[in-house]
Amino acid sequence: MDQDKFDDVMSRVTAKAWADPAYKARLMSDPASVLRGEGLDLGDRKVYAHENTNDALHYVLPPKPEGMAEPVEAPGHRNTAPYTIHEVEI
Repeated sequence: MDQDKFDDVMSRVTAKAWADPAYKARLMSDPASVLRGEGLDLGDRKVYAHENTNDALHYVLPPKPEGMAEPVEAPGHRNTAPYTIHEVEI
């Protein structure tokens, strides 16, 4: 699955979870089933759902892409990774 489709699915799942308490409960208790139902091919990967709150933040470190060079900090700039918010219809 390409990154844009993945991002769209994840944005749609987030929006649905915010709007529908029953959907959110299913997502939190069986995230793999919910994500598969939304069209994600997860293979045999384990899937965990965590919710950020005002008191807790979960940082997820993605795997480093193969062949990616070590980051070099430019003067006056910090190294950052792109963070994208997608607007989707649910």
